[in-house]
Amino acid sequence: MTNDSHLDSSEQVSTASDELVEKNLSRPAIPRWLSSLVVTLAVAGMIYVVQEMKENSPATDPDVAVMTPVGDELSSGQTGIVAPDVEKPIRMGDLVGTWILDDGIRRVITMQSDGTARMKVNFDFLTALRYGSELILELNWSLEENILKQTIVDGKPEAGRKTLVSDFGSSAAYRVLKMEQGKLYLEELGKQPDSYTWSRSEDESL
Repeated sequence: MTNDSHLDSSEQVSTASDELVEKNLSRPAIPRWLSSLVVTLAVAGMIYVVQEMKENSPATDPDVAVMTPVGDELSSGQTGIVAPDVEKPIRMGDLVGTWILDDGIRRVITMQSDGTARMKVNFDFLTALRYGSELILELNWSLEENILKQTIVDGKPEAGRKTLVSDFGSSAAYRVLKMEQGKLYLEELGKQPDSYTWSRSEDESL
């Protein structure tokens, strides 16, 4: 084989390689564009499905059912569903007397028919570090359309009362859900509602 033929062969190989490179460079990046489109459509589809699930999910109505600790179930961490009893409206006279709530912080309140009340609060170890071991609070209370309102007007020791009012405010409002068999079921009104079950006491009063 002569040198000329060898050169011609090398030039053909070089020309074929250059053409292949040019074709690759000029080819549009369709696969990458298609993969981006597929990912975008998939994400959009997921967002649509999530929004539809949120819109179609049933809303929770606090007037239908409220998770409330019931009786001795409080100590075991279980809860029962308490629905408002619309057929038995609560009157102020029904609330007169002494009620006890003990969920780690013991509260005893004696409510009078003139709209005044006295509450004794015994704190657990941790909360006692901030408020003291015991507070005696003087309250005013009212009941209208099953909404119980309580306002702290005085209390001892004064330092503990001031700290408590600073942390939680001087007033609170509750929806009376039901009262039966010596139990009073309340739902605190506010941005983060909580539920309480008070028990009537015939042996203790303030």
